[in-house]
Amino acid sequence: MNEMVDISLSFPTVLFSFAFIVVVLFWLVVLSGMLSTDVLDTDIDANNHASVIGILPVTKAAKTVPATVVLSLWIVLAWFGSVAGTVLSREFDFPGLAAVLVSLLVLVAASVAAWILTLFIVWPLGRLYGHAPAASRHDFVGKTCVIRTQTVGNDFGQAEITSTDGSSAIIPVRIDENGDGEHLVAGDTALIYEYDHRGEHFLVAPFDLAIEPDPPVR
Repeated sequence: MNEMVDISLSFPTVLFSFAFIVVVLFWLVVLSGMLSTDVLDTDIDANNHASVIGILPVTKAAKTVPATVVLSLWIVLAWFGSVAGTVLSREFDFPGLAAVLVSLLVLVAASVAAWILTLFIVWPLGRLYGHAPAASRHDFVGKTCVIRTQTVGNDFGQAEITSTDGSSAIIPVRIDENGDGEHLVAGDTALIYEYDHRGEHFLVAPFDLAIEPDPPVR
């Protein structure tokens, strides 16, 4: 156990150890439900995934998998590879400069090998994600939401919308400045009827859930 701690805190494994701890804590928080599962959504195009991952080569399949999954896999695999390489190199007990060069070689080898394994793992996952329809702001149009700010005007307002899977999100909403006497306050139900690309907000109007169609005449 002491040897594992020593290896984890020594070069080059220490470079991955802290990232490994962050990954473990991140997924524990996700599993506990304290963090929104939006971090796993695919409402990000492939170029954004690649920019998050960095300059590493990315396959088309990997680009469709959330960056959090790809980076987590790479960090975990690189950490294990670095530990294995360090244990192996210590068996030969390289002296001085040779030990430093071997450590650098372990760092590079662990990083490259981990990335190759990551691509092999996410390739089948990428095919699954690639077939899932991407979420869009326009999917909210036509749905109802609940106002969460004191009032809603043409310059400020927020509302909560709940999807069919039970998850909820806070979205920016506005009332059309040309609206005729429309008034919304906290707790009111509103209908989303348009998305404004320029202002990056949704236009809403009052919606009364209590209104029901007239009963048929017998």
